[in-house]
Amino acid sequence: MNEKWKSWMEVARVLHETPGAEICCPECKVGMLEFKDELIRGLDKVDRYIFCNGCGAYAVLSRVSKNNP
Repeated sequence: MNEKWKSWMEVARVLHETPGAEICCPECKVGMLEFKDELIRGLDKVDRYIFCNGCGAYAVLSRVSKNNP
């Protein structure tokens, strides 16, 4: 796993544990990250869009319910 992806995974972990956390962008190191969750009905899935309000960098992470095969 490359370092860029590891940094975004760390961001996702922190936001999961502390949803109101203020986190600097792992790419530009200046802008602050924001996130938006989108529920995908019928799939028991949530897509989390994490984006930088400064440089525009973003990542999309998906979480699927344990009940979904």
